Amino acid sequence: MDMELSLILVKKTQIVSSPSILVIVLVFTIMVFMYIKLLKATWKNSHQKIP
Repeated sequence: MDMELSLILVKKTQIVSSPSILVIVLVFTIMVFMYIKLLKATWKNSHQKIP
């Protein structure tokens, strides 16, 4: 419980102090997600062509 509370507090202070970092993290997460999706798609395509 203490860990969860501290995490929530840290998140709240981060959001209040620096919303720009939150936006950067959000954009970075989306970029990484899209990149992984792209890699999976290309891997599937290349894997299908080999046999």
